[in-house]
Amino acid sequence: MCDTLPTVLNLAAAGGIDLASASDMVTDAMSALGMGTDEAVMMVDQMAKTSSTTNTSVAQLGDAILTIGATAKSVKGGTAELNTALGILANNGIKGAEGVRGDIAFAQSCLETGNFSFAGSAVTLEQNNFCGMGVTANGLKGNSFSTAQLGIRAQVQHLKAYASTEPLKGECIDPRFKYVARGCAEVVEWLGQKENPQGKGWATGAGYGEKIIDILKAILATAGGAAPSPAPAAVPFMVKVSIPDLRIRSGPGTNTAATGKFTGVGVFTITEVKDGPGSTAGWGRLKSDAGWISLDYAQKI
Repeated sequence: MCDTLPTVLNLAAAGGIDLASASDMVTDAMSALGMGTDEAVMMVDQMAKTSSTTNTSVAQLGDAILTIGATAKSVKGGTAELNTALGILANNGIKGAEGVRGDIAFAQSCLETGNFSFAGSAVTLEQNNFCGMGVTANGLKGNSFSTAQLGIRAQVQHLKAYASTEPLKGECIDPRFKYVARGCAEVVEWLGQKENPQGKGWATGAGYGEKIIDILKAILATAGGAAPSPAPAAVPFMVKVSIPDLRIRSGPGTNTAATGKFTGVGVFTITEVKDGPGSTAGWGRLKSDAGWISLDYAQKI
């Protein structure tokens, strides 16, 4: 413990987390990744740098790296590559211009690349394609991008094409954007063609969207344990919706009927929050009694 104490202190300071959490993160990483003290110091430095230059926290980075860390020794670039990918996803995701959740994009990348090992994947690290884009048949190599940032930006744009009919905020670099039936997969589970009500979607494999959700739940889980139950949200509270076509449903879940109405862009008051299928952040009841909306697409203010 004495050897790792400086590393723990540095991690706690960089991430604004308590010493116990920092200690658990360091010791778990050393155990899961087979790291020595020097390697743990390097990983902490990478996490601090990524956190300071992107829209993600040290705690979030640590949880994600530990979740897929069992394969990190076979990943080209190791934890440095994972930190870079996580940082780019955070910048291009939910806190970026396109409104796509970065953690969902990251979970999809884990699925498509074999936790960034690219073992059994149709794409390679050199392609900077972390989502299998363009692999529309067996034997095809898919699209390639000159940098990881461009590859991830194209992935985020492609996810937006499925989730929304809103135009892109930035220049379109997704070579397959035009082929998507816009807004056909407003929830992650519908990214699989077999589960999509219109028979459309990102992939043909059964349960594709559910697999992404399962990976996301594992990332959000506490290290070595089950995902914690979220504390009940204090209501009422206000949320900002930035997309015009957020569907209003009669109940908390995609298994309830759509009302045929949309929120539009604006600020809304939520009076009740419940869990339900189709939303990882839960469903919020609108004060107007118009129905329920997915809080995945609303920002609390």
